[in-house]
Amino acid sequence: MKADYLIEFRVGVFNCFTCGNIYRSKQTLVRHIKYECQQAPRFKCDICSYKAKLNCNLLKHLRSKHHRTNSRRNSNS
Repeated sequence: MKADYLIEFRVGVFNCFTCGNIYRSKQTLVRHIKYECQQAPRFKCDICSYKAKLNCNLLKHLRSKHHRTNSRRNSNS
């Protein structure tokens, strides 16, 4: 990870240079830069048109909107 992607405004606050999002941990900022910032969504719901940049967000969507526990369709659906 290049240090020039990070700005620390105060202890424990990290800012993305590209979009301005602010994070409490360096690890979360690194994940944001690698998988989210200016990236197209990589994960698509197989039930509706929802798309997510992170698999964990797709799984949350499936649980909350479709009452599914994983990304696979149930065989009795």
